[in-house]
Amino acid sequence: MAGSSGKLSAAKRRQKRVKMVLAVRVSSVDAAGNSVDQLAHTIDITFDGARLAGLRKPLVQGQSVVLHRGAVKRTFRVVWVAGIGGTEYQAGIQAVEPLKELWRLDLPLAQDEFIQSAKAGQ
Repeated sequence: MAGSSGKLSAAKRRQKRVKMVLAVRVSSVDAAGNSVDQLAHTIDITFDGARLAGLRKPLVQGQSVVLHRGAVKRTFRVVWVAGIGGTEYQAGIQAVEPLKELWRLDLPLAQDEFIQSAKAGQ
């Protein structure tokens, strides 16, 4: 269940997060209709989303953003936003389209794959 910040507890997530710091550029449109580009980085990623940090301008829950990683870009929906100190923000984002080409990593699709892998390794 989502807490007051909108974050899901680890037990309720659909997918396991993988700690991964990747530099990204986030493009969005502010309330006044102006284009906003900002550099950020991931803290952790999943097959279809990420937790971003290093944002200097807040995003808005439900807002669409475009994440750029190298020459590849994908559209995401902002799931939650949290202030970190006075001038830095984090955001949870979920893909609107498939991500395999964006992360260029082989990530598990579902939490069940981690549970099955753990049981097989025992």
